[in-house]
Amino acid sequence: MENDESGDQCISQWLSLRPPFQSPPPSPQTLLSLRLPTQSLTPPLSLHLSLHPPRPHPPPPQHRPLEFSPLPSTAADPPSSLLLPSQSPDLLPPDRLQPPSTQQTQNEADEEIRPTKRTQNEPNEELPRPKRTRKQADTSRIEPPYPWSTEQGAIIHKLEYLQANNIRTIKGEVKCKRCKRKDEIEYDLMSKFEEMIKFIEREKCNMHDRAPNCWTNPTLLNCKFCNKEKCVEPIIPAGNDNKINWLFLLLGNFLGRLKLTQLKHFCTQTKIHRTGAKDRLVYFTYFGLCKQLQPTFDQN
Repeated sequence: MENDESGDQCISQWLSLRPPFQSPPPSPQTLLSLRLPTQSLTPPLSLHLSLHPPRPHPPPPQHRPLEFSPLPSTAADPPSSLLLPSQSPDLLPPDRLQPPSTQQTQNEADEEIRPTKRTQNEPNEELPRPKRTRKQADTSRIEPPYPWSTEQGAIIHKLEYLQANNIRTIKGEVKCKRCKRKDEIEYDLMSKFEEMIKFIEREKCNMHDRAPNCWTNPTLLNCKFCNKEKCVEPIIPAGNDNKINWLFLLLGNFLGRLKLTQLKHFCTQTKIHRTGAKDRLVYFTYFGLCKQLQPTFDQN
């Protein structure tokens, strides 16, 4: 009994000295199992090599020559083996499967034919510009429509010839725009021409090679039949410039009533530059007729 009690006391003392929450010491069998070597599951290297012989090296890749297959023509129909878009969602849309339209091929052909723009480094090889030939005067002879006209269109006789042939009055036909009645007007040659020369000498510095407003927009005459003011204008034949009464229009300041084509006809016949506005052509016509009457007449 005493031995049992002493044994219980030793066990209680040993438990009191044991640290809390410590696992029990390993048993002797566990220690022996940890010290013994374990057998490896993998076979030895010699056995592994004997079971799996070495594999031969693969042959080098052989290079096949390139082969080009001809492209299918654009006009050919698509092969029947192609699946429709409804059968497979991975195929292209139907507009990609159809051949290109003829309009698209035509546009591509136009782009190929269209020349490229010339850059600054390229030489300037422009085509020679065609020269504009000046319109030649009509030198054919015509029957003089008036006593003061010559056998050439838009050319009048000199003042000396008219005085020598006793041509002192210049006549011309006029027409009223209101009552449509025709009449004939006479101008004294010398008095009207001197009046024209004085006006040019007085206003020449303000003209600047252009006709003044009184020449381009002349004031019309009053009608003695219907008593209307500023309604009588000269009769200018249409369609035949050779029958224009140039001297009558000069003395009556009616050259501004002519059309642009009629003024250009006068400049062509007299070899005057015919390009410009109407006021410039009217200016050239006035001075051209004054030089025909008096060749010593100087614009300057």
